[in-house]
Amino acid sequence: MSEPSDESAELASIEARLEVIDAALRRLDDGTYARCDSCGRAIEDERLATEPAARWCASCARAASGGG
Repeated sequence: MSEPSDESAELASIEARLEVIDAALRRLDDGTYARCDSCGRAIEDERLATEPAARWCASCARAASGGG
């Protein structure tokens, strides 16, 4: 059986992921899904295939993570 703190952390992780999914669904509804929140360009199909709720294109995601 899991420790209570482990269960709390898992629940928080699931809730955070649901928030990300809900935000993607709102972008789908308002017509901004698959558009980068940073630069406005289309998010690459390959990126959306691996991360359907992506908010940034690969270039902006790399820049945000310090990768250039």
